[in-house]
Parts: sequence; structure tokens; C-alpha cells
Amino acid sequence: MTIERAVQRTVAAESDLVRATADAIPKAWGTLAARGVITFRELTGRPPSEAERRAIWSALWDATRRTHATPSQATCGHAIDPARHAICGVCRGMLLCLDCARAHFCTAECPARGCIAGLCVKEVRDGIVAEAFGIA
Repeated sequence: MTIERAVQRTVAAESDLVRATADAIPKAWGTLAARGVITFRELTGRPPSEAERRAIWSALWDATRRTHATPSQATCGHAIDPARHAICGVCRGMLLCLDCARAHFCTAECPARGCIAGLCVKEVRDGIVAEAFGIA
């Protein structure tokens, strides 16, 4: 129950961060996740356990996707694993399966310019967007 309250309060108080997370703005997700943990600590007077922290993160990620998901959000056309996929910031948050992410070019001109496939995407694992570009 406390996790749910912490998530609800965080989403309500940090609507700009929720939108930024949905838009894959760098560092937005980390900041939102930290705010959720801080809110939990304020409600309970103690830091969350590892399991509680992961539950907070998961619920925040779900709330972000539910609150600001757009039915027309571009994907590669394959099933997107919510636990591990990629996102292209250049293509306005296009979601890609890992195979497509490795071969992704944003435009038809990218190969002609010498761009390297997949270096415009970031891997997403358990709702956390990687700092580095490319797929491991």
C-alpha cells in the first residue's frame, strides 16, 4: 500500500518528469525513479528495501507508460519486450526490438553518410535507459 501511495504522489507531483520519461529525455527516468524512492522514505521514515525499491521503479515505469502512452507510438513492428528493448531518441522515442535496434538507421541517408547502424539507439533494461548509445 505504501509503495502505491509513493508512486501516486510522485506521479502527481512530478508530471513534467513523467512526460520527459515517456519522451525518453536523458536522465528523466533516473530522476523520476529517485523521486519515487525519496517519497517512499518520506512516507515510511525509512529507506526502501531492495525489493521495495524495484517495485517502486516498476510501478513508476508502468504509470509513466499508462499515463502518457500514445497509441500511435512508432515501433519496429515486432513484439517489444518491456524488460529489454531499445529506444531511438532521434526518431522521437521509436521503440525497437533488439534485432532491429542493431540494424537501425533513422533515415535512408544515414548509410550514405557513413553512419553506423544502431548507434543512435539506447538499450532499455527493466525501464532504465542506458547512458551509452548502441546495444550490448
